[in-house]
Amino acid sequence: MGRSVNLTILLGNVGADPEIRYTSTGTPVARFSLATNSQYTDTSTGELKEITSWHNLVMYGKKPADVIQKYVKKGNPLHVVGHIAYRTWTDKDKLKHHHTAIVIDSFTLLGRPTFQTGESAPDPDDGGGTVAVDADQSSELHDDNPF
Repeated sequence: MGRSVNLTILLGNVGADPEIRYTSTGTPVARFSLATNSQYTDTSTGELKEITSWHNLVMYGKKPADVIQKYVKKGNPLHVVGHIAYRTWTDKDKLKHHHTAIVIDSFTLLGRPTFQTGESAPDPDDGGGTVAVDADQSSELHDDNPF
């Protein structure tokens, strides 16, 4: 088998305000959901229908977590580039759990970021209302993931 690729590109809307937690080594981990929509035509009725898919997103690192906590809010449009990660664990009751997440390698805030009172907005000539952020070097789904 030749080379393989694990690449995910999503363009959607943030489903809930992000949650920031910390690994046992103190690395910030941001977690939130993203909704994407697709359309299809129902062959029996000819009606155009829409399907919403929900994606679990996670991103590691201080700078990304700071930007996410400050600017990423429910409903914001977001462009995400990352990779799929699978995690399996057994809880104290010996139940096996599976979790699939998109580990964000980089993201771009689309539209205008929202600001809290007293904050200054970035210069509108500075990228047309987008903010791009890359992940810290360590962007794998860790075993000590706090979620």
